[in-house]
Amino acid sequence: MDRDLSRSRAVLISNSVYADPKISDLPAAASSLDAMGRLLTGDLCGWPPDRVVSLPDLASPSEVARRLIPMVRDVTDTVLLYYVGHGLRTSDGQLALALADSEADPESLPHTAILYDALARILRGSPAATKVVILDCCHAELGTRANFQFQSSDFAETYPVDGLYFMGASRMHAKAKAPLGNEPTYFTEAFLNVVAGGIPHKPAELRLDQIFVELRARLLRAGLPEPVESGTSGARRFLFARNAAPTTTHLDPDAEIRRLTAELAAKSARTLGSAVAQESWNIVDYLHDLIRSGSRLTFGDPAAQPDTGDEAGLITLEQIWTPLRVADSRAAPDLDPLAASTEGVDLGELLDATEDSVVILGDPGGGKSTSIAAIAVRAARRYLSSPENPLPIRVQLGSVIAALAGGPELLLLSGVPEVKLTIARDGRNAGNQLTEFLRAEIQQGRALLLLDGIDEIAEASLGAIRRAISHILLPANGTRIIATCRKFDYRQTRPSRKVGIPRELELLPYTRTDKNQYVQQWYDAAARTGRFSTEEAVALASSLKRELLNPELAELGELPLLLTLLTLIHSDEGQLPDIRAVVCDRAIRYLLADKARWRGQTGDETAVPVGSVLALAIRVAHHIHLGEESTRGASASGVTREKIHVQAAALCADLARLHVRSSTPDPHELTSRLLRSHGLLVEIGPGRYRFAHRYFQEFLAGQHYAQGARTADVLAKARMLHWREPLRLMASFAGYEGENIFYILTLVSELLGREEPAHDGASPNASSAASSVTTSQLAAEMLVEIGQSRLAAFGFDRVLSPDTDSHGIDGLWQRAKDAITEQVEDARLPLAERFRAASVVGHLGDRRVATESGRPRGPWENLVPIPAGPALMGSGRLDDDRTISAGTRLVDFPAFGIGRYLVTNAQYAAFVEADGYADRDYWRGRMATGWISGDPAVLSDLRAHWLRTVHEHHAKELRDGEILITDLRAESVVRIGTRTRPFYWDDRRFNQPNQPVVGINYWEAEAYCAWATEQGRRTGMLGPAQLVSLPTEFEWERACRPVDDDRVYPWGDEESDDRTHLRTNALNIRQPSPVGIYLPSWEEGPCDLGGNVWEWTTSLNRPYGPEHDTERSAYDSLDEHIVRGSSWYNTFRFAACSSRAVDRSYNLFYDVGFRVVVVDASAHRPGEAASGGPAHSRRSHG
Repeated sequence: MDRDLSRSRAVLISNSVYADPKISDLPAAASSLDAMGRLLTGDLCGWPPDRVVSLPDLASPSEVARRLIPMVRDVTDTVLLYYVGHGLRTSDGQLALALADSEADPESLPHTAILYDALARILRGSPAATKVVILDCCHAELGTRANFQFQSSDFAETYPVDGLYFMGASRMHAKAKAPLGNEPTYFTEAFLNVVAGGIPHKPAELRLDQIFVELRARLLRAGLPEPVESGTSGARRFLFARNAAPTTTHLDPDAEIRRLTAELAAKSARTLGSAVAQESWNIVDYLHDLIRSGSRLTFGDPAAQPDTGDEAGLITLEQIWTPLRVADSRAAPDLDPLAASTEGVDLGELLDATEDSVVILGDPGGGKSTSIAAIAVRAARRYLSSPENPLPIRVQLGSVIAALAGGPELLLLSGVPEVKLTIARDGRNAGNQLTEFLRAEIQQGRALLLLDGIDEIAEASLGAIRRAISHILLPANGTRIIATCRKFDYRQTRPSRKVGIPRELELLPYTRTDKNQYVQQWYDAAARTGRFSTEEAVALASSLKRELLNPELAELGELPLLLTLLTLIHSDEGQLPDIRAVVCDRAIRYLLADKARWRGQTGDETAVPVGSVLALAIRVAHHIHLGEESTRGASASGVTREKIHVQAAALCADLARLHVRSSTPDPHELTSRLLRSHGLLVEIGPGRYRFAHRYFQEFLAGQHYAQGARTADVLAKARMLHWREPLRLMASFAGYEGENIFYILTLVSELLGREEPAHDGASPNASSAASSVTTSQLAAEMLVEIGQSRLAAFGFDRVLSPDTDSHGIDGLWQRAKDAITEQVEDARLPLAERFRAASVVGHLGDRRVATESGRPRGPWENLVPIPAGPALMGSGRLDDDRTISAGTRLVDFPAFGIGRYLVTNAQYAAFVEADGYADRDYWRGRMATGWISGDPAVLSDLRAHWLRTVHEHHAKELRDGEILITDLRAESVVRIGTRTRPFYWDDRRFNQPNQPVVGINYWEAEAYCAWATEQGRRTGMLGPAQLVSLPTEFEWERACRPVDDDRVYPWGDEESDDRTHLRTNALNIRQPSPVGIYLPSWEEGPCDLGGNVWEWTTSLNRPYGPEHDTERSAYDSLDEHIVRGSSWYNTFRFAACSSRAVDRSYNLFYDVGFRVVVVDASAHRPGEAASGGPAHSRRSHG
């Protein structure tokens, strides 16, 4: 090839000999390296020999970096990197490329092999416009995870045309193959042969993507592992070699189709006779139709116009497909009905690993039809690559014509949508010929029959279709069947929908990893189609992943259909609405759409107005919720079709009487339309239904009362616990829409002033008092659901007035605050009621952490005074496993004050809003200042340190999926990166105003104290010698006990769920609680000392002995800091006064916060060196 490669370089790396006996030598690697070098420097590729460098048998990662970095630093055109050797998986799922001294232990691989991620970073540092990576190793596809690092935004601006092209020899979980001798590996040999022999009918110069298509086809035909590719369009078009085969200057797509059609028609002629081959039908068109219809995801791509025929800009199923996991009946045949699996196996991997026919079972919206579509598209592409593969035939069983004569194959083929499309486009004769060809493929055992929707078969047609399926299965001629059915329907005996396929796969809910993968792929695809810029897509994907950590939304997102709904709503609006009622409304309206574009429809669609269907859904939800009153919401009995019809008839009668609709729908049609609502209602028994998610039922039941129900009826429901949520959602949606607000406010006023009548003239009893608490809390919650901003926006400013009216809506906000505040720390109330009161008062205005004007209280307020005097630190009363051993020590304390409450989000917000993160004077020490200023060297050291200790300090986050083990390096960038507010600041689980602030490292807590010291001195609230500080661990432990008290726990010697927020708590609250709802540790003492969240201290992990005082407060150390107090995640084991735990200063957690002490800066703080603790004020104040 005649081209200038003087600004390009190819680097070829191989390893054929390994020191670790657990890694087998690979002679084929050396042969492959030599052969690839000859190919590149030969006539076909034309690389100058001095621009091709071979690096065989490198020993260590450092040697790779030392050799490779200088080679790519000066390249501005093309960098080509080829590696052949062993690809291994690390313990966290990364791809490690084995070197001569690599150790096979997955834990050792990151240190002894070269991680592909490291190669990605090296190549990212090259200014080359095009970067080509070819990996000939096992698990090569794992490398695609790191490819996002290649093209930075700066390079993209400088070199806008080209980027990265990646080709690998194997899938993520597959192994590459090599001969035992010295010949090249099978992948490299095939690659060499494709280039050396050329590709007929291709242009004179071969692009990388053209080579890959031919390479993939040859490897699959030979039964070898399937290769993978990815990359930008510019890099795909990189001209790799001169075409050695006869070429055409222009590739005519029509001619290409005619060529492949002739090949396939010749195959069909051998089966059907030569007459068929002479017809005009086109098997390639059929396959392309199948790919288009299977790939189209117009439900997930609402801007698409599916009827125009224009595929440009569409998001396709292949781009976003996230394989579901399944429980396999064969894995544990003795279990009924399926293996009790929580992890399952990947559906795609399982189907590739077996030739068995299977039935895929799942709930509505669980991904059954989407899985079938994905399987069909993948199989069609394989068939196009090689007609020796099974021909996919997708059948929509709900549209099969059961009375059709001509045999079982023709009966099923009547439900193939591509046949109908062929008839419409090419005529009936073409459709008939295609049908005959598909029939022959089934009869000859060369088909993959995909039967979607056994549950959609009408009962009258069920027998005929089951017999047809059995007929195809019985001969065992090689035709494989993959069918789908709703789980409930398949396990019913009447009517029986079993089809004689013993192996059943039950779809499992999406995990957090699955949800993140789906979201990332959706936004990546949206960026590729131009819907968003790359930067916008990255930000939106990150935002939605964070939103899905909310427990309520996380539960919704476990169902693929509902995750798609949430993604649609998020992409339409840039975020999920912060009002759950609005999320419910949006999702329900998608499900009630007149025709769900993501699913093919069968039968006649009736023109029933969506508004009528929604009105019926509201009535049905109310009917079900009413039926649950006797069981306090515990019943899941649902509603029968007959009851739905009764509600539909009543609705239609009301519409006719009020002349609301010009054409009143028929009750039967309306009932049928609701039951075909694409997953809003699910069948739980023969003819019995419930809503797909309880949130939908509660939201719709609340809407029933928003439409003008009598006030007395609503007030009666307010006393019932299971009506709380519907009424809250009713208020929430009214506040968003701006409708019925006055009606809601009237209800709130009535509920706040409501006193339960005494019975038979008796005085109010405990039951009536409890009911009054319940209704007042509900009233406050309904008010908060509307919110101050919306009240003002809709003209209800008088509700926010400080002047209250005991019966009207004036000053209603203040009335609610007064009623609820006194409940928060009322020891007479059950813990659950105190928790609920504190949760709502945080939004009304918690007087404990903010003034009446809304100003956050300073940390020097609400202090508990601790008198001077000696106290014993440590305890001999605890089991050894309750604490990190430190011994005991008698310590003499000066007087100091400690916060009654943990520092809250509302209080920390003042620091954030004062630009505390931007003012470097509040941050002390090289590590803290380097971190907050984004010093690359400091951040690099911190990330490396985090990666070394992540399994030690983040076990719970890894176990819970809060940190993804599959992408620890990316997690390190996110968690160690500089920020301007706490990590969980936007997470609704952790950001309520009176919750303790979490998601902060030690330096953030210390910077807050420095800022608070300055604020307190400036305002005169602190004396010039006073400072706000984190407590030492001695000060914290001293605050746990009154003087001369050796109690085990801060509240006493016995475990007590009423005194601490731990995971054993009966409330089962999986997040921090509002501060102070648990009774004080001792009378007038601090709250939450033995639970809620762990608390940072200034002390490093040292024994109690005085000889360690000089090293106990090395604030700039990355050594382990002591944290105290236990948390909502832990048990009583860690809640004792002397229990200690450790953490690193750079770490952040969802269960670590802090409280402050106010001390005399001149006093010696016990546990510190005699010179005293470090001052926190940045400027002298006297």
